[in-house]
Amino acid sequence: MKKRLLIIGITIVMLLISLTGCMNIEPTRNLETKETKSVVENTKWIASDGSEMIFGKKELRWYQKEGYYDDNYYFGKYEFYIGDDAVQFITTDLRSYGVTETELEELFERSDEYNRDNFVVFNIEYDGLKLNGETTKPTVSLVPWFGFILEDNKYLDVANMNTGTYYDFTKK
Repeated sequence: MKKRLLIIGITIVMLLISLTGCMNIEPTRNLETKETKSVVENTKWIASDGSEMIFGKKELRWYQKEGYYDDNYYFGKYEFYIGDDAVQFITTDLRSYGVTETELEELFERSDEYNRDNFVVFNIEYDGLKLNGETTKPTVSLVPWFGFILEDNKYLDVANMNTGTYYDFTKK
């Protein structure tokens, strides 16, 4: 676990150093396939902080607390990429974040656990936030994540590309 956190920490530092600051990026294409999206489509994930992420077919909801669905959640759309598609998406469509294929290859070479095959990118577009009964628009709606899906697709180890915040989720 400490090795995993160290690798993610190094990756986040590399990413933050290379960020260009642009946060409103429109995807130019959709590389998703039914096969890759099914890894997260129609699944529920519990974060280490007790929050719950629910991925539908194209939409998501991130609840502040597992099992409490009436209030305190983000909602929106997502795209999911894995493997070569994730590498291509992050280095092409999200190129303003400054992540290069060379940097990713170096990351993959440093670990037996983290590799190209389990590398993932989520392109999340939040439509709104319901907080204390009121629905508002988030200040930053496009929030890409990158990281890895592990343990036979039952564990997500990801970081927010805008903030560098690390999240770990276990499939419910």
